[in-house]
Amino acid sequence: MLRSITGRVRAAVGVLLALFVALVLVQLLVSEQLQSAQHRHTERLGEARAANKAVLQHMTDAETGVRGFQLTGDQDFLAPYRSGKVAAFGAFDRVAELSADPEVRRLLTAERSAAAHWLYAYAVPTVNAGVADRDERLAARGKSSFDRIRVANASVDDALRAEQQSVTRGDRSRIRTAQLIFAGLAVAFLALVAFLAGAHRRHLLAPLERLLADEHARRARHEVRQQVAAELRSNRAVETTAVRVAELMAAAFGADEVHGRITAGTGAGVDVRWPTGAAPLPATTAAAVLDGKPGQVAEVADVPGGIAVALPGDSECPPGLLLVVRAHPAGWGEEERRLLGALAREIEHAVRQQRLHVRQARLINELRTLDERKDAFVATVTHELRTPLTSILGYTEMLTDDEDDLTPPQRRGLEAILRNALRLRDTVADLLLLDPGAQRAGGPPVPVDLAALTTTVVADVTAAAQAKGLTLTLEATPAWVAGEADRLTRAVRNLLDNAVKFTPAGGHVRCRIDAGPETASLEVTDTGIGVPAGDQPGLFTPFHRGANAMDQAVQGSGLGLAIVHDIVTEHGGAVSVRSASGEGSTFTVSLPVIPPSENPRPEREPIGRLVANQ
Repeated sequence: MLRSITGRVRAAVGVLLALFVALVLVQLLVSEQLQSAQHRHTERLGEARAANKAVLQHMTDAETGVRGFQLTGDQDFLAPYRSGKVAAFGAFDRVAELSADPEVRRLLTAERSAAAHWLYAYAVPTVNAGVADRDERLAARGKSSFDRIRVANASVDDALRAEQQSVTRGDRSRIRTAQLIFAGLAVAFLALVAFLAGAHRRHLLAPLERLLADEHARRARHEVRQQVAAELRSNRAVETTAVRVAELMAAAFGADEVHGRITAGTGAGVDVRWPTGAAPLPATTAAAVLDGKPGQVAEVADVPGGIAVALPGDSECPPGLLLVVRAHPAGWGEEERRLLGALAREIEHAVRQQRLHVRQARLINELRTLDERKDAFVATVTHELRTPLTSILGYTEMLTDDEDDLTPPQRRGLEAILRNALRLRDTVADLLLLDPGAQRAGGPPVPVDLAALTTTVVADVTAAAQAKGLTLTLEATPAWVAGEADRLTRAVRNLLDNAVKFTPAGGHVRCRIDAGPETASLEVTDTGIGVPAGDQPGLFTPFHRGANAMDQAVQGSGLGLAIVHDIVTEHGGAVSVRSASGEGSTFTVSLPVIPPSENPRPEREPIGRLVANQ
């Protein structure tokens, strides 16, 4: 009977073992599938967030390149711009491919629109200008447009994070449900085993405990990678993050010591040891690790129980390393090696991003310094030129007063000196107008009749138009705006002077002023040589001159239209151009009108049509 009972117990134990093995296999299979699904979801959305961050990084590279080109005109700055804008829109597509959340797609569309607006409203015109554009207002508009990209990018990242959290909660819920089901089966199984096989308890529970311990260790190693990645994405100081990552690695591997060495920039190296009282890594050991292939996990010959992986460096930063030492249990499994390699890749990626951030900040500081030096140079040059010009003009005028004592050649020479000195004085005055640091005299804005102001300017340029045989006409109605009459006069004069200068004999120059309910418009149209399409994007930047103007040797400094742009912008208006090479040009200035209640004079009849050379 004892034998029968023993046989039955053994048979029952065999059946229970078979059921146990089947239960474990099913649990492992289901857990692996759920973990794999969670891992895929995490990687997919993590990759989507990384792609979204790559959008901002690429657009930042493009913005830095355009800004550098805008300040210096150096074509080398356009390399990151061209590569960055292409890579950014590729990253947009990648984010859309990886995310299925409608909210993410909506915000991504808004981010793509913001990027396109910055590209076509600021970057493309600046690059197509082909020359440096130091206009701070243009840079401010570009920065404002780029800030919208940052805000949109942050919104997409928040939506992706929300999607990631939602998916993670769902995956974890399914995993917990499966765990509860298997835990219930395991408890029932253990209770049955305890009831039927009390005598064989040791033999039955020991394998189960080992399997559970192995499963727990496997899960712990899987989670440590996510924890390390989260630490690397935090905003803590580099040293604090390094210590925290070392602690996580020590806990995951059961290590006795963890050594890490990374360099994020010049003078920004971190050498971390865990525990903090551990001896520094010998130089020979560090050299042996660094001689290995970057990213490849290998044992360290002179460190018992130690495995290490070298981290790549670059031209400015030396390579780094990770070394983990463990005495017990001896030996390292293949899964542990793969985990160390994965952690090394996470750390290497974070270090590379930090290096890019450091170099970008350094480049921005250099560009800011260059811009300050440019402003100082312009201010110094204009200041130094004004004093000798005053002496040249004064003495030349004194000499020309004694016309009776001068021979005709001497008189012509003095007239040439005086004419060119006056031209140089006007150029210095233009530079002062464009200098943002220059102090300009002037009071608060006052009502100005743009029609009356333009009539005066037309009268002033009539002689020049008649000398070239041009027809100069004016059609105007009263248009009251708020501003400085002297500066507005300067802007109108520059437009009319340009129209007369670039219109050949027999041509026509027409000036028209209209007042609407909200804006007043000044339109100057000529039948001159026109502006080539390729020169129009940079037409209102300092020192810009059209190719046809230089080919025909038309004199000018290239500052007139830049001054017009600055004056009109200061008055809250805008200036635009429509032109074609050989077909003339039309410049349109729009300024906000003042309310009728603030109009200091009664409405007058329209000025009508005036012909200057009749």
